Amino acid sequence: MNIIIKFTKKLLEFILYSVLLIALAIILFLFITSSVRKYEQYKMIRCFKENSTLFEAFMSGDRNIEHKIKGNIYYTVTPEFEELGVESIYQEFEGNISFEQKHWVLGMIPHGIIYVGNIDTIPRWVKIEPISGYWYYYRIVS
Repeated sequence: MNIIIKFTKKLLEFILYSVLLIALAIILFLFITSSVRKYEQYKMIRCFKENSTLFEAFMSGDRNIEHKIKGNIYYTVTPEFEELGVESIYQEFEGNISFEQKHWVLGMIPHGIIYVGNIDTIPRWVKIEPISGYWYYYRIVS
């Protein structure tokens, strides 16, 4: 009987330590992913502020349409935008124009700069942070 009690105690200790280790790993993972998201947001906002004239010129100038897919209009990405890491520029149904980054946050989360004429047209699964005027940083959330 004494052996069963000792074994049960050791098993419970093992389970408790395992659960604590898993909880610590999850907390560490959440901290790291949150930090990476904030850093990517900071980099994109800084990039926009340093190159705001390029973004504004795109909005006011002629845009070369590359193709259209299901109501979205995709524009040709100029070499200047490619240097900034912009992979695609597209206009959605609502008229918002997104400048999507080539390198997604954590390799999974699309993000970039978006020009928004009407804030109410942004779906709730897109998180936006104001930069200036009609310009926002965006990332897709689930």
